[in-house]
Amino acid sequence: MKLETSHGIESEATPERIQELILNEEQRGDFIILSQEDQIYLQTTGENDKFHTEYRNGDEDQHFTSKLPLTGNELYGLMVRYLEKEPHWQDKHEWEPLKKVEEEQTTTWNMNWS
Repeated sequence: MKLETSHGIESEATPERIQELILNEEQRGDFIILSQEDQIYLQTTGENDKFHTEYRNGDEDQHFTSKLPLTGNELYGLMVRYLEKEPHWQDKHEWEPLKKVEEEQTTTWNMNWS
């Protein structure tokens, strides 16, 4: 599985490298992405123990965001389960469709400008 940060792309992700990136913001940069193929990925951004995480499994209707930020330990467990392609890897966290979140944010933004 491919591992990408704002500093570049690595062809093979490992649990050790994922942990290193989560713990070291300088190495991580702005984001971490684990991708199986185009439009099938898990990505995160954030710092310390407040990581905002999304996954996409194909088209736009299969794009989800975590309801709450994840801690570094939660993120590590999630990314390793994804890397190892465990069934139900995402079940320990609550997710909502990204499309719904974006629509709610747009509605709120429009209401504030009315």
